[in-house]
Amino acid sequence: VPGSPGYEAVVSTQSTGEQMLNMTQNLKQVSLVARDIISEDTKNLSGIQDTVEKNSSKLTKETRQLEQYNKTSGKCWVWSLLFLVMVIFIVMVIFIRLFPRKR
Repeated sequence: VPGSPGYEAVVSTQSTGEQMLNMTQNLKQVSLVARDIISEDTKNLSGIQDTVEKNSSKLTKETRQLEQYNKTSGKCWVWSLLFLVMVIFIVMVIFIRLFPRKR
């Protein structure tokens, strides 16, 4: 009954109960949305992990090939430069023989 001393306490209790119920429902909705987001992120992470593993194996393979290439290409450059030095030496000897120094 409005105006009675216990009426305000009952209304306050009901209001508090409704607020708690609304807050609980909001918390439930937020937790459901968070669960959906987390499950989607977990799926994305597992897909990313698969991609990372594939890329890692490809990178390992390419690294091995590059190491093999570096081993062989270094020898090729050394021989090429050695050949170039020899050619320059022979050309200089021929040049000196053809055009001796004037005295």
